[in-house]
Amino acid sequence: MPLDGAFTALLLLTSGVSAAAVPPPTNVTLSCQNLKTTVSWEYSKQQPPTYFSVRIGSSAGPYENETADHRYDLSHFVWKTEEHYMGFHYVNVTAIQGSTKSLPVQSKSLTFNNLKTAHIKCALDFPPAKLTSEDSGTTVSFQNPLHFYKELKQANKLHKVFFEFNVSSDDRHFESVCSSEQIICKEVISFPEGVEECVTLKGWLGGEKSADRVVFRETGLICLSKSEEGNAEVTLTILLCVVILVICLITAAICKVRAWTMKLQSPPKALDLELSNHGERHLRYNTVATTPISVVRLIKANGSTENLQDSGLCSVLQHLTKSLYATGGLSEESSQRLKAVGLMSEGHGTDDDSADDSLKTECVSMDEAEEETEPVSNYDRPHILQADIGDGDMVEVYTKR
Repeated sequence: MPLDGAFTALLLLTSGVSAAAVPPPTNVTLSCQNLKTTVSWEYSKQQPPTYFSVRIGSSAGPYENETADHRYDLSHFVWKTEEHYMGFHYVNVTAIQGSTKSLPVQSKSLTFNNLKTAHIKCALDFPPAKLTSEDSGTTVSFQNPLHFYKELKQANKLHKVFFEFNVSSDDRHFESVCSSEQIICKEVISFPEGVEECVTLKGWLGGEKSADRVVFRETGLICLSKSEEGNAEVTLTILLCVVILVICLITAAICKVRAWTMKLQSPPKALDLELSNHGERHLRYNTVATTPISVVRLIKANGSTENLQDSGLCSVLQHLTKSLYATGGLSEESSQRLKAVGLMSEGHGTDDDSADDSLKTECVSMDEAEEETEPVSNYDRPHILQADIGDGDMVEVYTKR
């Protein structure tokens, strides 16, 4: 045997022994769930620490990576560009222990392109849609999948693609196209009289090549809800109630602020009370003109009394002395004594005396015309003076002097 042939046989024998020494993974499965694409496998837990090489075979080009898990997510690779998600893919998984590798195990093929040939064909979920009643008719609307799925938006940012959808109601079908610039896709449809207003939707994402198309699963039955017809009125009523509530709250707040910040008005002048001794003012009472008032009680000899009231003590006494002169009950001597104590003015004397009618005059002065600026002590308070007006007639006078 030539030397080269012997060496090649030795290499094959060595690799076979190495592969046999590391068991390969089993049940390598490639799957898709909406946008998420994963590959998973099984491996014996009795083996020493093992990591795995994941090599993606694709119509868009190969890709390889390593992981210690028993699962690998391919989504970032599949949705990288339009070429990637419109292509087909398969995966080879190899177990690695140190420097020794197992034989690779290949999965089935997978694609999102409905026109490509592969073991597994994937489809995307249709975006949420609704049926509404408008003035123009019944409208079906949904968000454009190119904006609803961020992976599609990222993959097609450099390409012009479109979304074609079909609206079905009983045996009727309506087709429409939504461009990549449109955020919301709409279609207005009409229903025959007496037919339940319900539709189903399905669609396709078209690429630059007419042979490329990603399928979107058909939706369930979408119906116009009876409550949907009154949504506008209900919304308007709620908004009106909210506006009224806000206005009431604002009005209440303004009233409270005004009540807190309003200055108290000055009380009417009629409520001012000027206190003569202290110069104070009281808000509950009005000042009353202080007119000097004197009350004189005349006690006759027979015990009867007579009250006389005038604006001043001296005026009352002068009136009294005039009466005494008129009746002849006041002598010249008594008149002079009254003058001495300041109780009689000039020009009211007479020469007649009265020896029978003896009088006792008790006078209480209530004259407060003279205001005191300082508190009056007991020593400064008025005292009672007595004066003899003749014939045993005594006059008691309450005076401030």
